[in-house]
Amino acid sequence: MSTDDVPVDDLLIHDEKDSNPSIHMMLSRMSYPHMPEPIGVLRAVDNVATYDDQINDQVAEATAQKGDGDLDALFTSGDTWEVS
Repeated sequence: MSTDDVPVDDLLIHDEKDSNPSIHMMLSRMSYPHMPEPIGVLRAVDNVATYDDQINDQVAEATAQKGDGDLDALFTSGDTWEVS
Protein backbone atom coordinates (compact mmCIF):
# COMPACT_ATOMS: atom_id res chain seq x y z
CA MET A 1 0.00 0.00 0.00
CA SER A 2 1.47 3.34 -0.97
CA THR A 3 0.73 6.61 0.79
CA ASP A 4 -1.44 7.57 -2.18
CA ASP A 5 -3.85 4.75 -1.23
CA VAL A 6 -4.57 6.17 2.25
CA PRO A 7 -7.75 8.24 2.48
CA VAL A 8 -7.25 11.75 3.81
CA ASP A 9 -9.75 11.07 6.61
CA ASP A 10 -7.43 8.33 7.95
CA LEU A 11 -4.47 10.69 8.29
CA LEU A 12 -3.50 12.43 11.50
CA ILE A 13 -2.49 15.98 10.68
CA HIS A 14 -0.10 17.55 13.17
CA ASP A 15 -0.62 21.25 13.88
CA GLU A 16 2.14 22.61 16.10
CA LYS A 17 -0.05 25.62 16.99
CA ASP A 18 -2.95 23.51 18.34
CA SER A 19 -3.55 24.46 21.98
CA ASN A 20 -4.54 20.88 22.88
CA PRO A 21 -1.28 19.11 23.81
CA SER A 22 -2.52 15.53 23.24
CA ILE A 23 -0.96 14.98 19.81
CA HIS A 24 2.19 16.85 20.82
CA MET A 25 2.63 14.54 23.80
CA MET A 26 2.01 11.47 21.66
CA LEU A 27 4.64 12.60 19.15
CA SER A 28 7.16 13.33 21.91
CA ARG A 29 6.91 9.72 23.10
CA MET A 30 7.57 8.18 19.67
CA SER A 31 11.07 6.73 19.37
CA TYR A 32 13.11 4.66 16.98
CA PRO A 33 13.19 1.68 16.27
CA HIS A 34 9.56 0.96 17.18
CA MET A 35 8.22 4.12 15.57
CA PRO A 36 9.55 6.87 13.34
CA GLU A 37 11.53 9.48 15.27
CA PRO A 38 9.76 12.86 15.09
CA ILE A 39 11.98 15.84 14.39
CA GLY A 40 11.25 19.51 14.10
CA VAL A 41 8.81 21.68 16.02
CA LEU A 42 6.34 19.59 18.01
CA ARG A 43 4.60 22.46 19.79
CA ALA A 44 4.61 26.22 19.23
CA VAL A 45 1.56 27.67 20.96
CA ASP A 46 1.31 31.45 21.21
CA ASN A 47 -0.36 33.42 23.97
CA VAL A 48 -0.30 30.66 26.58
CA ALA A 49 0.78 31.65 30.07
CA THR A 50 3.78 29.75 31.36
CA TYR A 51 3.83 28.11 34.79
CA ASP A 52 6.22 30.85 35.94
CA ASP A 53 3.84 33.58 34.72
CA GLN A 54 0.90 31.94 36.50
CA ILE A 55 2.81 31.64 39.80
CA ASN A 56 3.94 35.26 39.62
CA ASP A 57 0.35 36.37 38.90
CA GLN A 58 -0.92 34.32 41.85
CA VAL A 59 1.64 35.89 44.21
CA ALA A 60 0.81 39.39 42.95
CA GLU A 61 -2.92 38.77 43.44
CA ALA A 62 -2.43 37.43 46.97
CA THR A 63 -0.18 40.38 47.84
CA ALA A 64 -2.76 42.84 46.48
CA GLN A 65 -5.53 41.21 48.55
CA LYS A 66 -3.65 40.54 51.79
CA GLY A 67 -0.61 42.83 51.75
CA ASP A 68 3.07 41.96 51.87
CA GLY A 69 2.76 39.72 54.91
CA ASP A 70 4.96 39.50 57.98
CA LEU A 71 7.16 36.42 58.30
CA ASP A 72 8.02 37.17 61.95
CA ALA A 73 4.30 37.41 62.81
CA LEU A 74 3.74 34.08 61.07
CA PHE A 75 6.51 32.40 63.06
CA THR A 76 5.15 33.68 66.38
CA SER A 77 1.45 33.06 65.71
CA GLY A 78 -0.59 30.19 67.08
CA ASP A 79 0.93 27.59 69.36
CA THR A 80 4.63 28.32 69.82
CA TRP A 81 7.24 27.07 72.25
CA GLU A 82 10.81 27.73 73.18
CA VAL A 83 13.51 25.10 73.09
CA SER A 84 16.10 25.60 75.81
